[in-house]
Amino acid sequence: ALTTLAIRQGDRAALGVFDKQLRCLHPPTGSLRQLQVMLSDLEQTQVSPGKADLTASLEQLAHTFKGRSQKAVIAAVSDFLDPVEPMMDVFDRLRFAGHEVLVFQVLTPDELALPTESRGLRMIDPESGPAINTQPQQVAASYRALIQNHLDTLRRSLAARGLDYTLVNTSEPLLGVLRKYLQQRAARVR
Repeated sequence: ALTTLAIRQGDRAALGVFDKQLRCLHPPTGSLRQLQVMLSDLEQTQVSPGKADLTASLEQLAHTFKGRSQKAVIAAVSDFLDPVEPMMDVFDRLRFAGHEVLVFQVLTPDELALPTESRGLRMIDPESGPAINTQPQQVAASYRALIQNHLDTLRRSLAARGLDYTLVNTSEPLLGVLRKYLQQRAARVR
């Protein structure tokens, strides 16, 4: 949706998809036809199982923009559940190179607030595989405190750098999230 908006405004859009490494990179284009190719590739891209290396992938992305005279708006979309400071180093380099960085942190309701309805819970790390059995009521408060601390740290670190941050809850309609983001952005620009 953001790329369509950018192209319709006469801007150019690019796409990079990564997991442990950059899997797909489309250079900036202003063509709606190329946008269709990007979206098709996005649908067909297979990411490898296991833990994504967000910082390494951002490093690869930053390297592709290095030395380009044309500045870009970079919309980074991820769960951003990696350590914050290494990511900030890459965002700093992109920002100092004149690029604008928008961060969209996408989390499920269960990632935001561990559900406590069940008596037993088997938690499986989808990226690295280990599993533990637990009672959700015993760990929910600690989990919520840890996730809230991470969200606050990420939000503060990005705000200190003047970077846009939007938390996207997957239970919310995407169009509503984007509309709210664009309204907030427009209000800040005025």
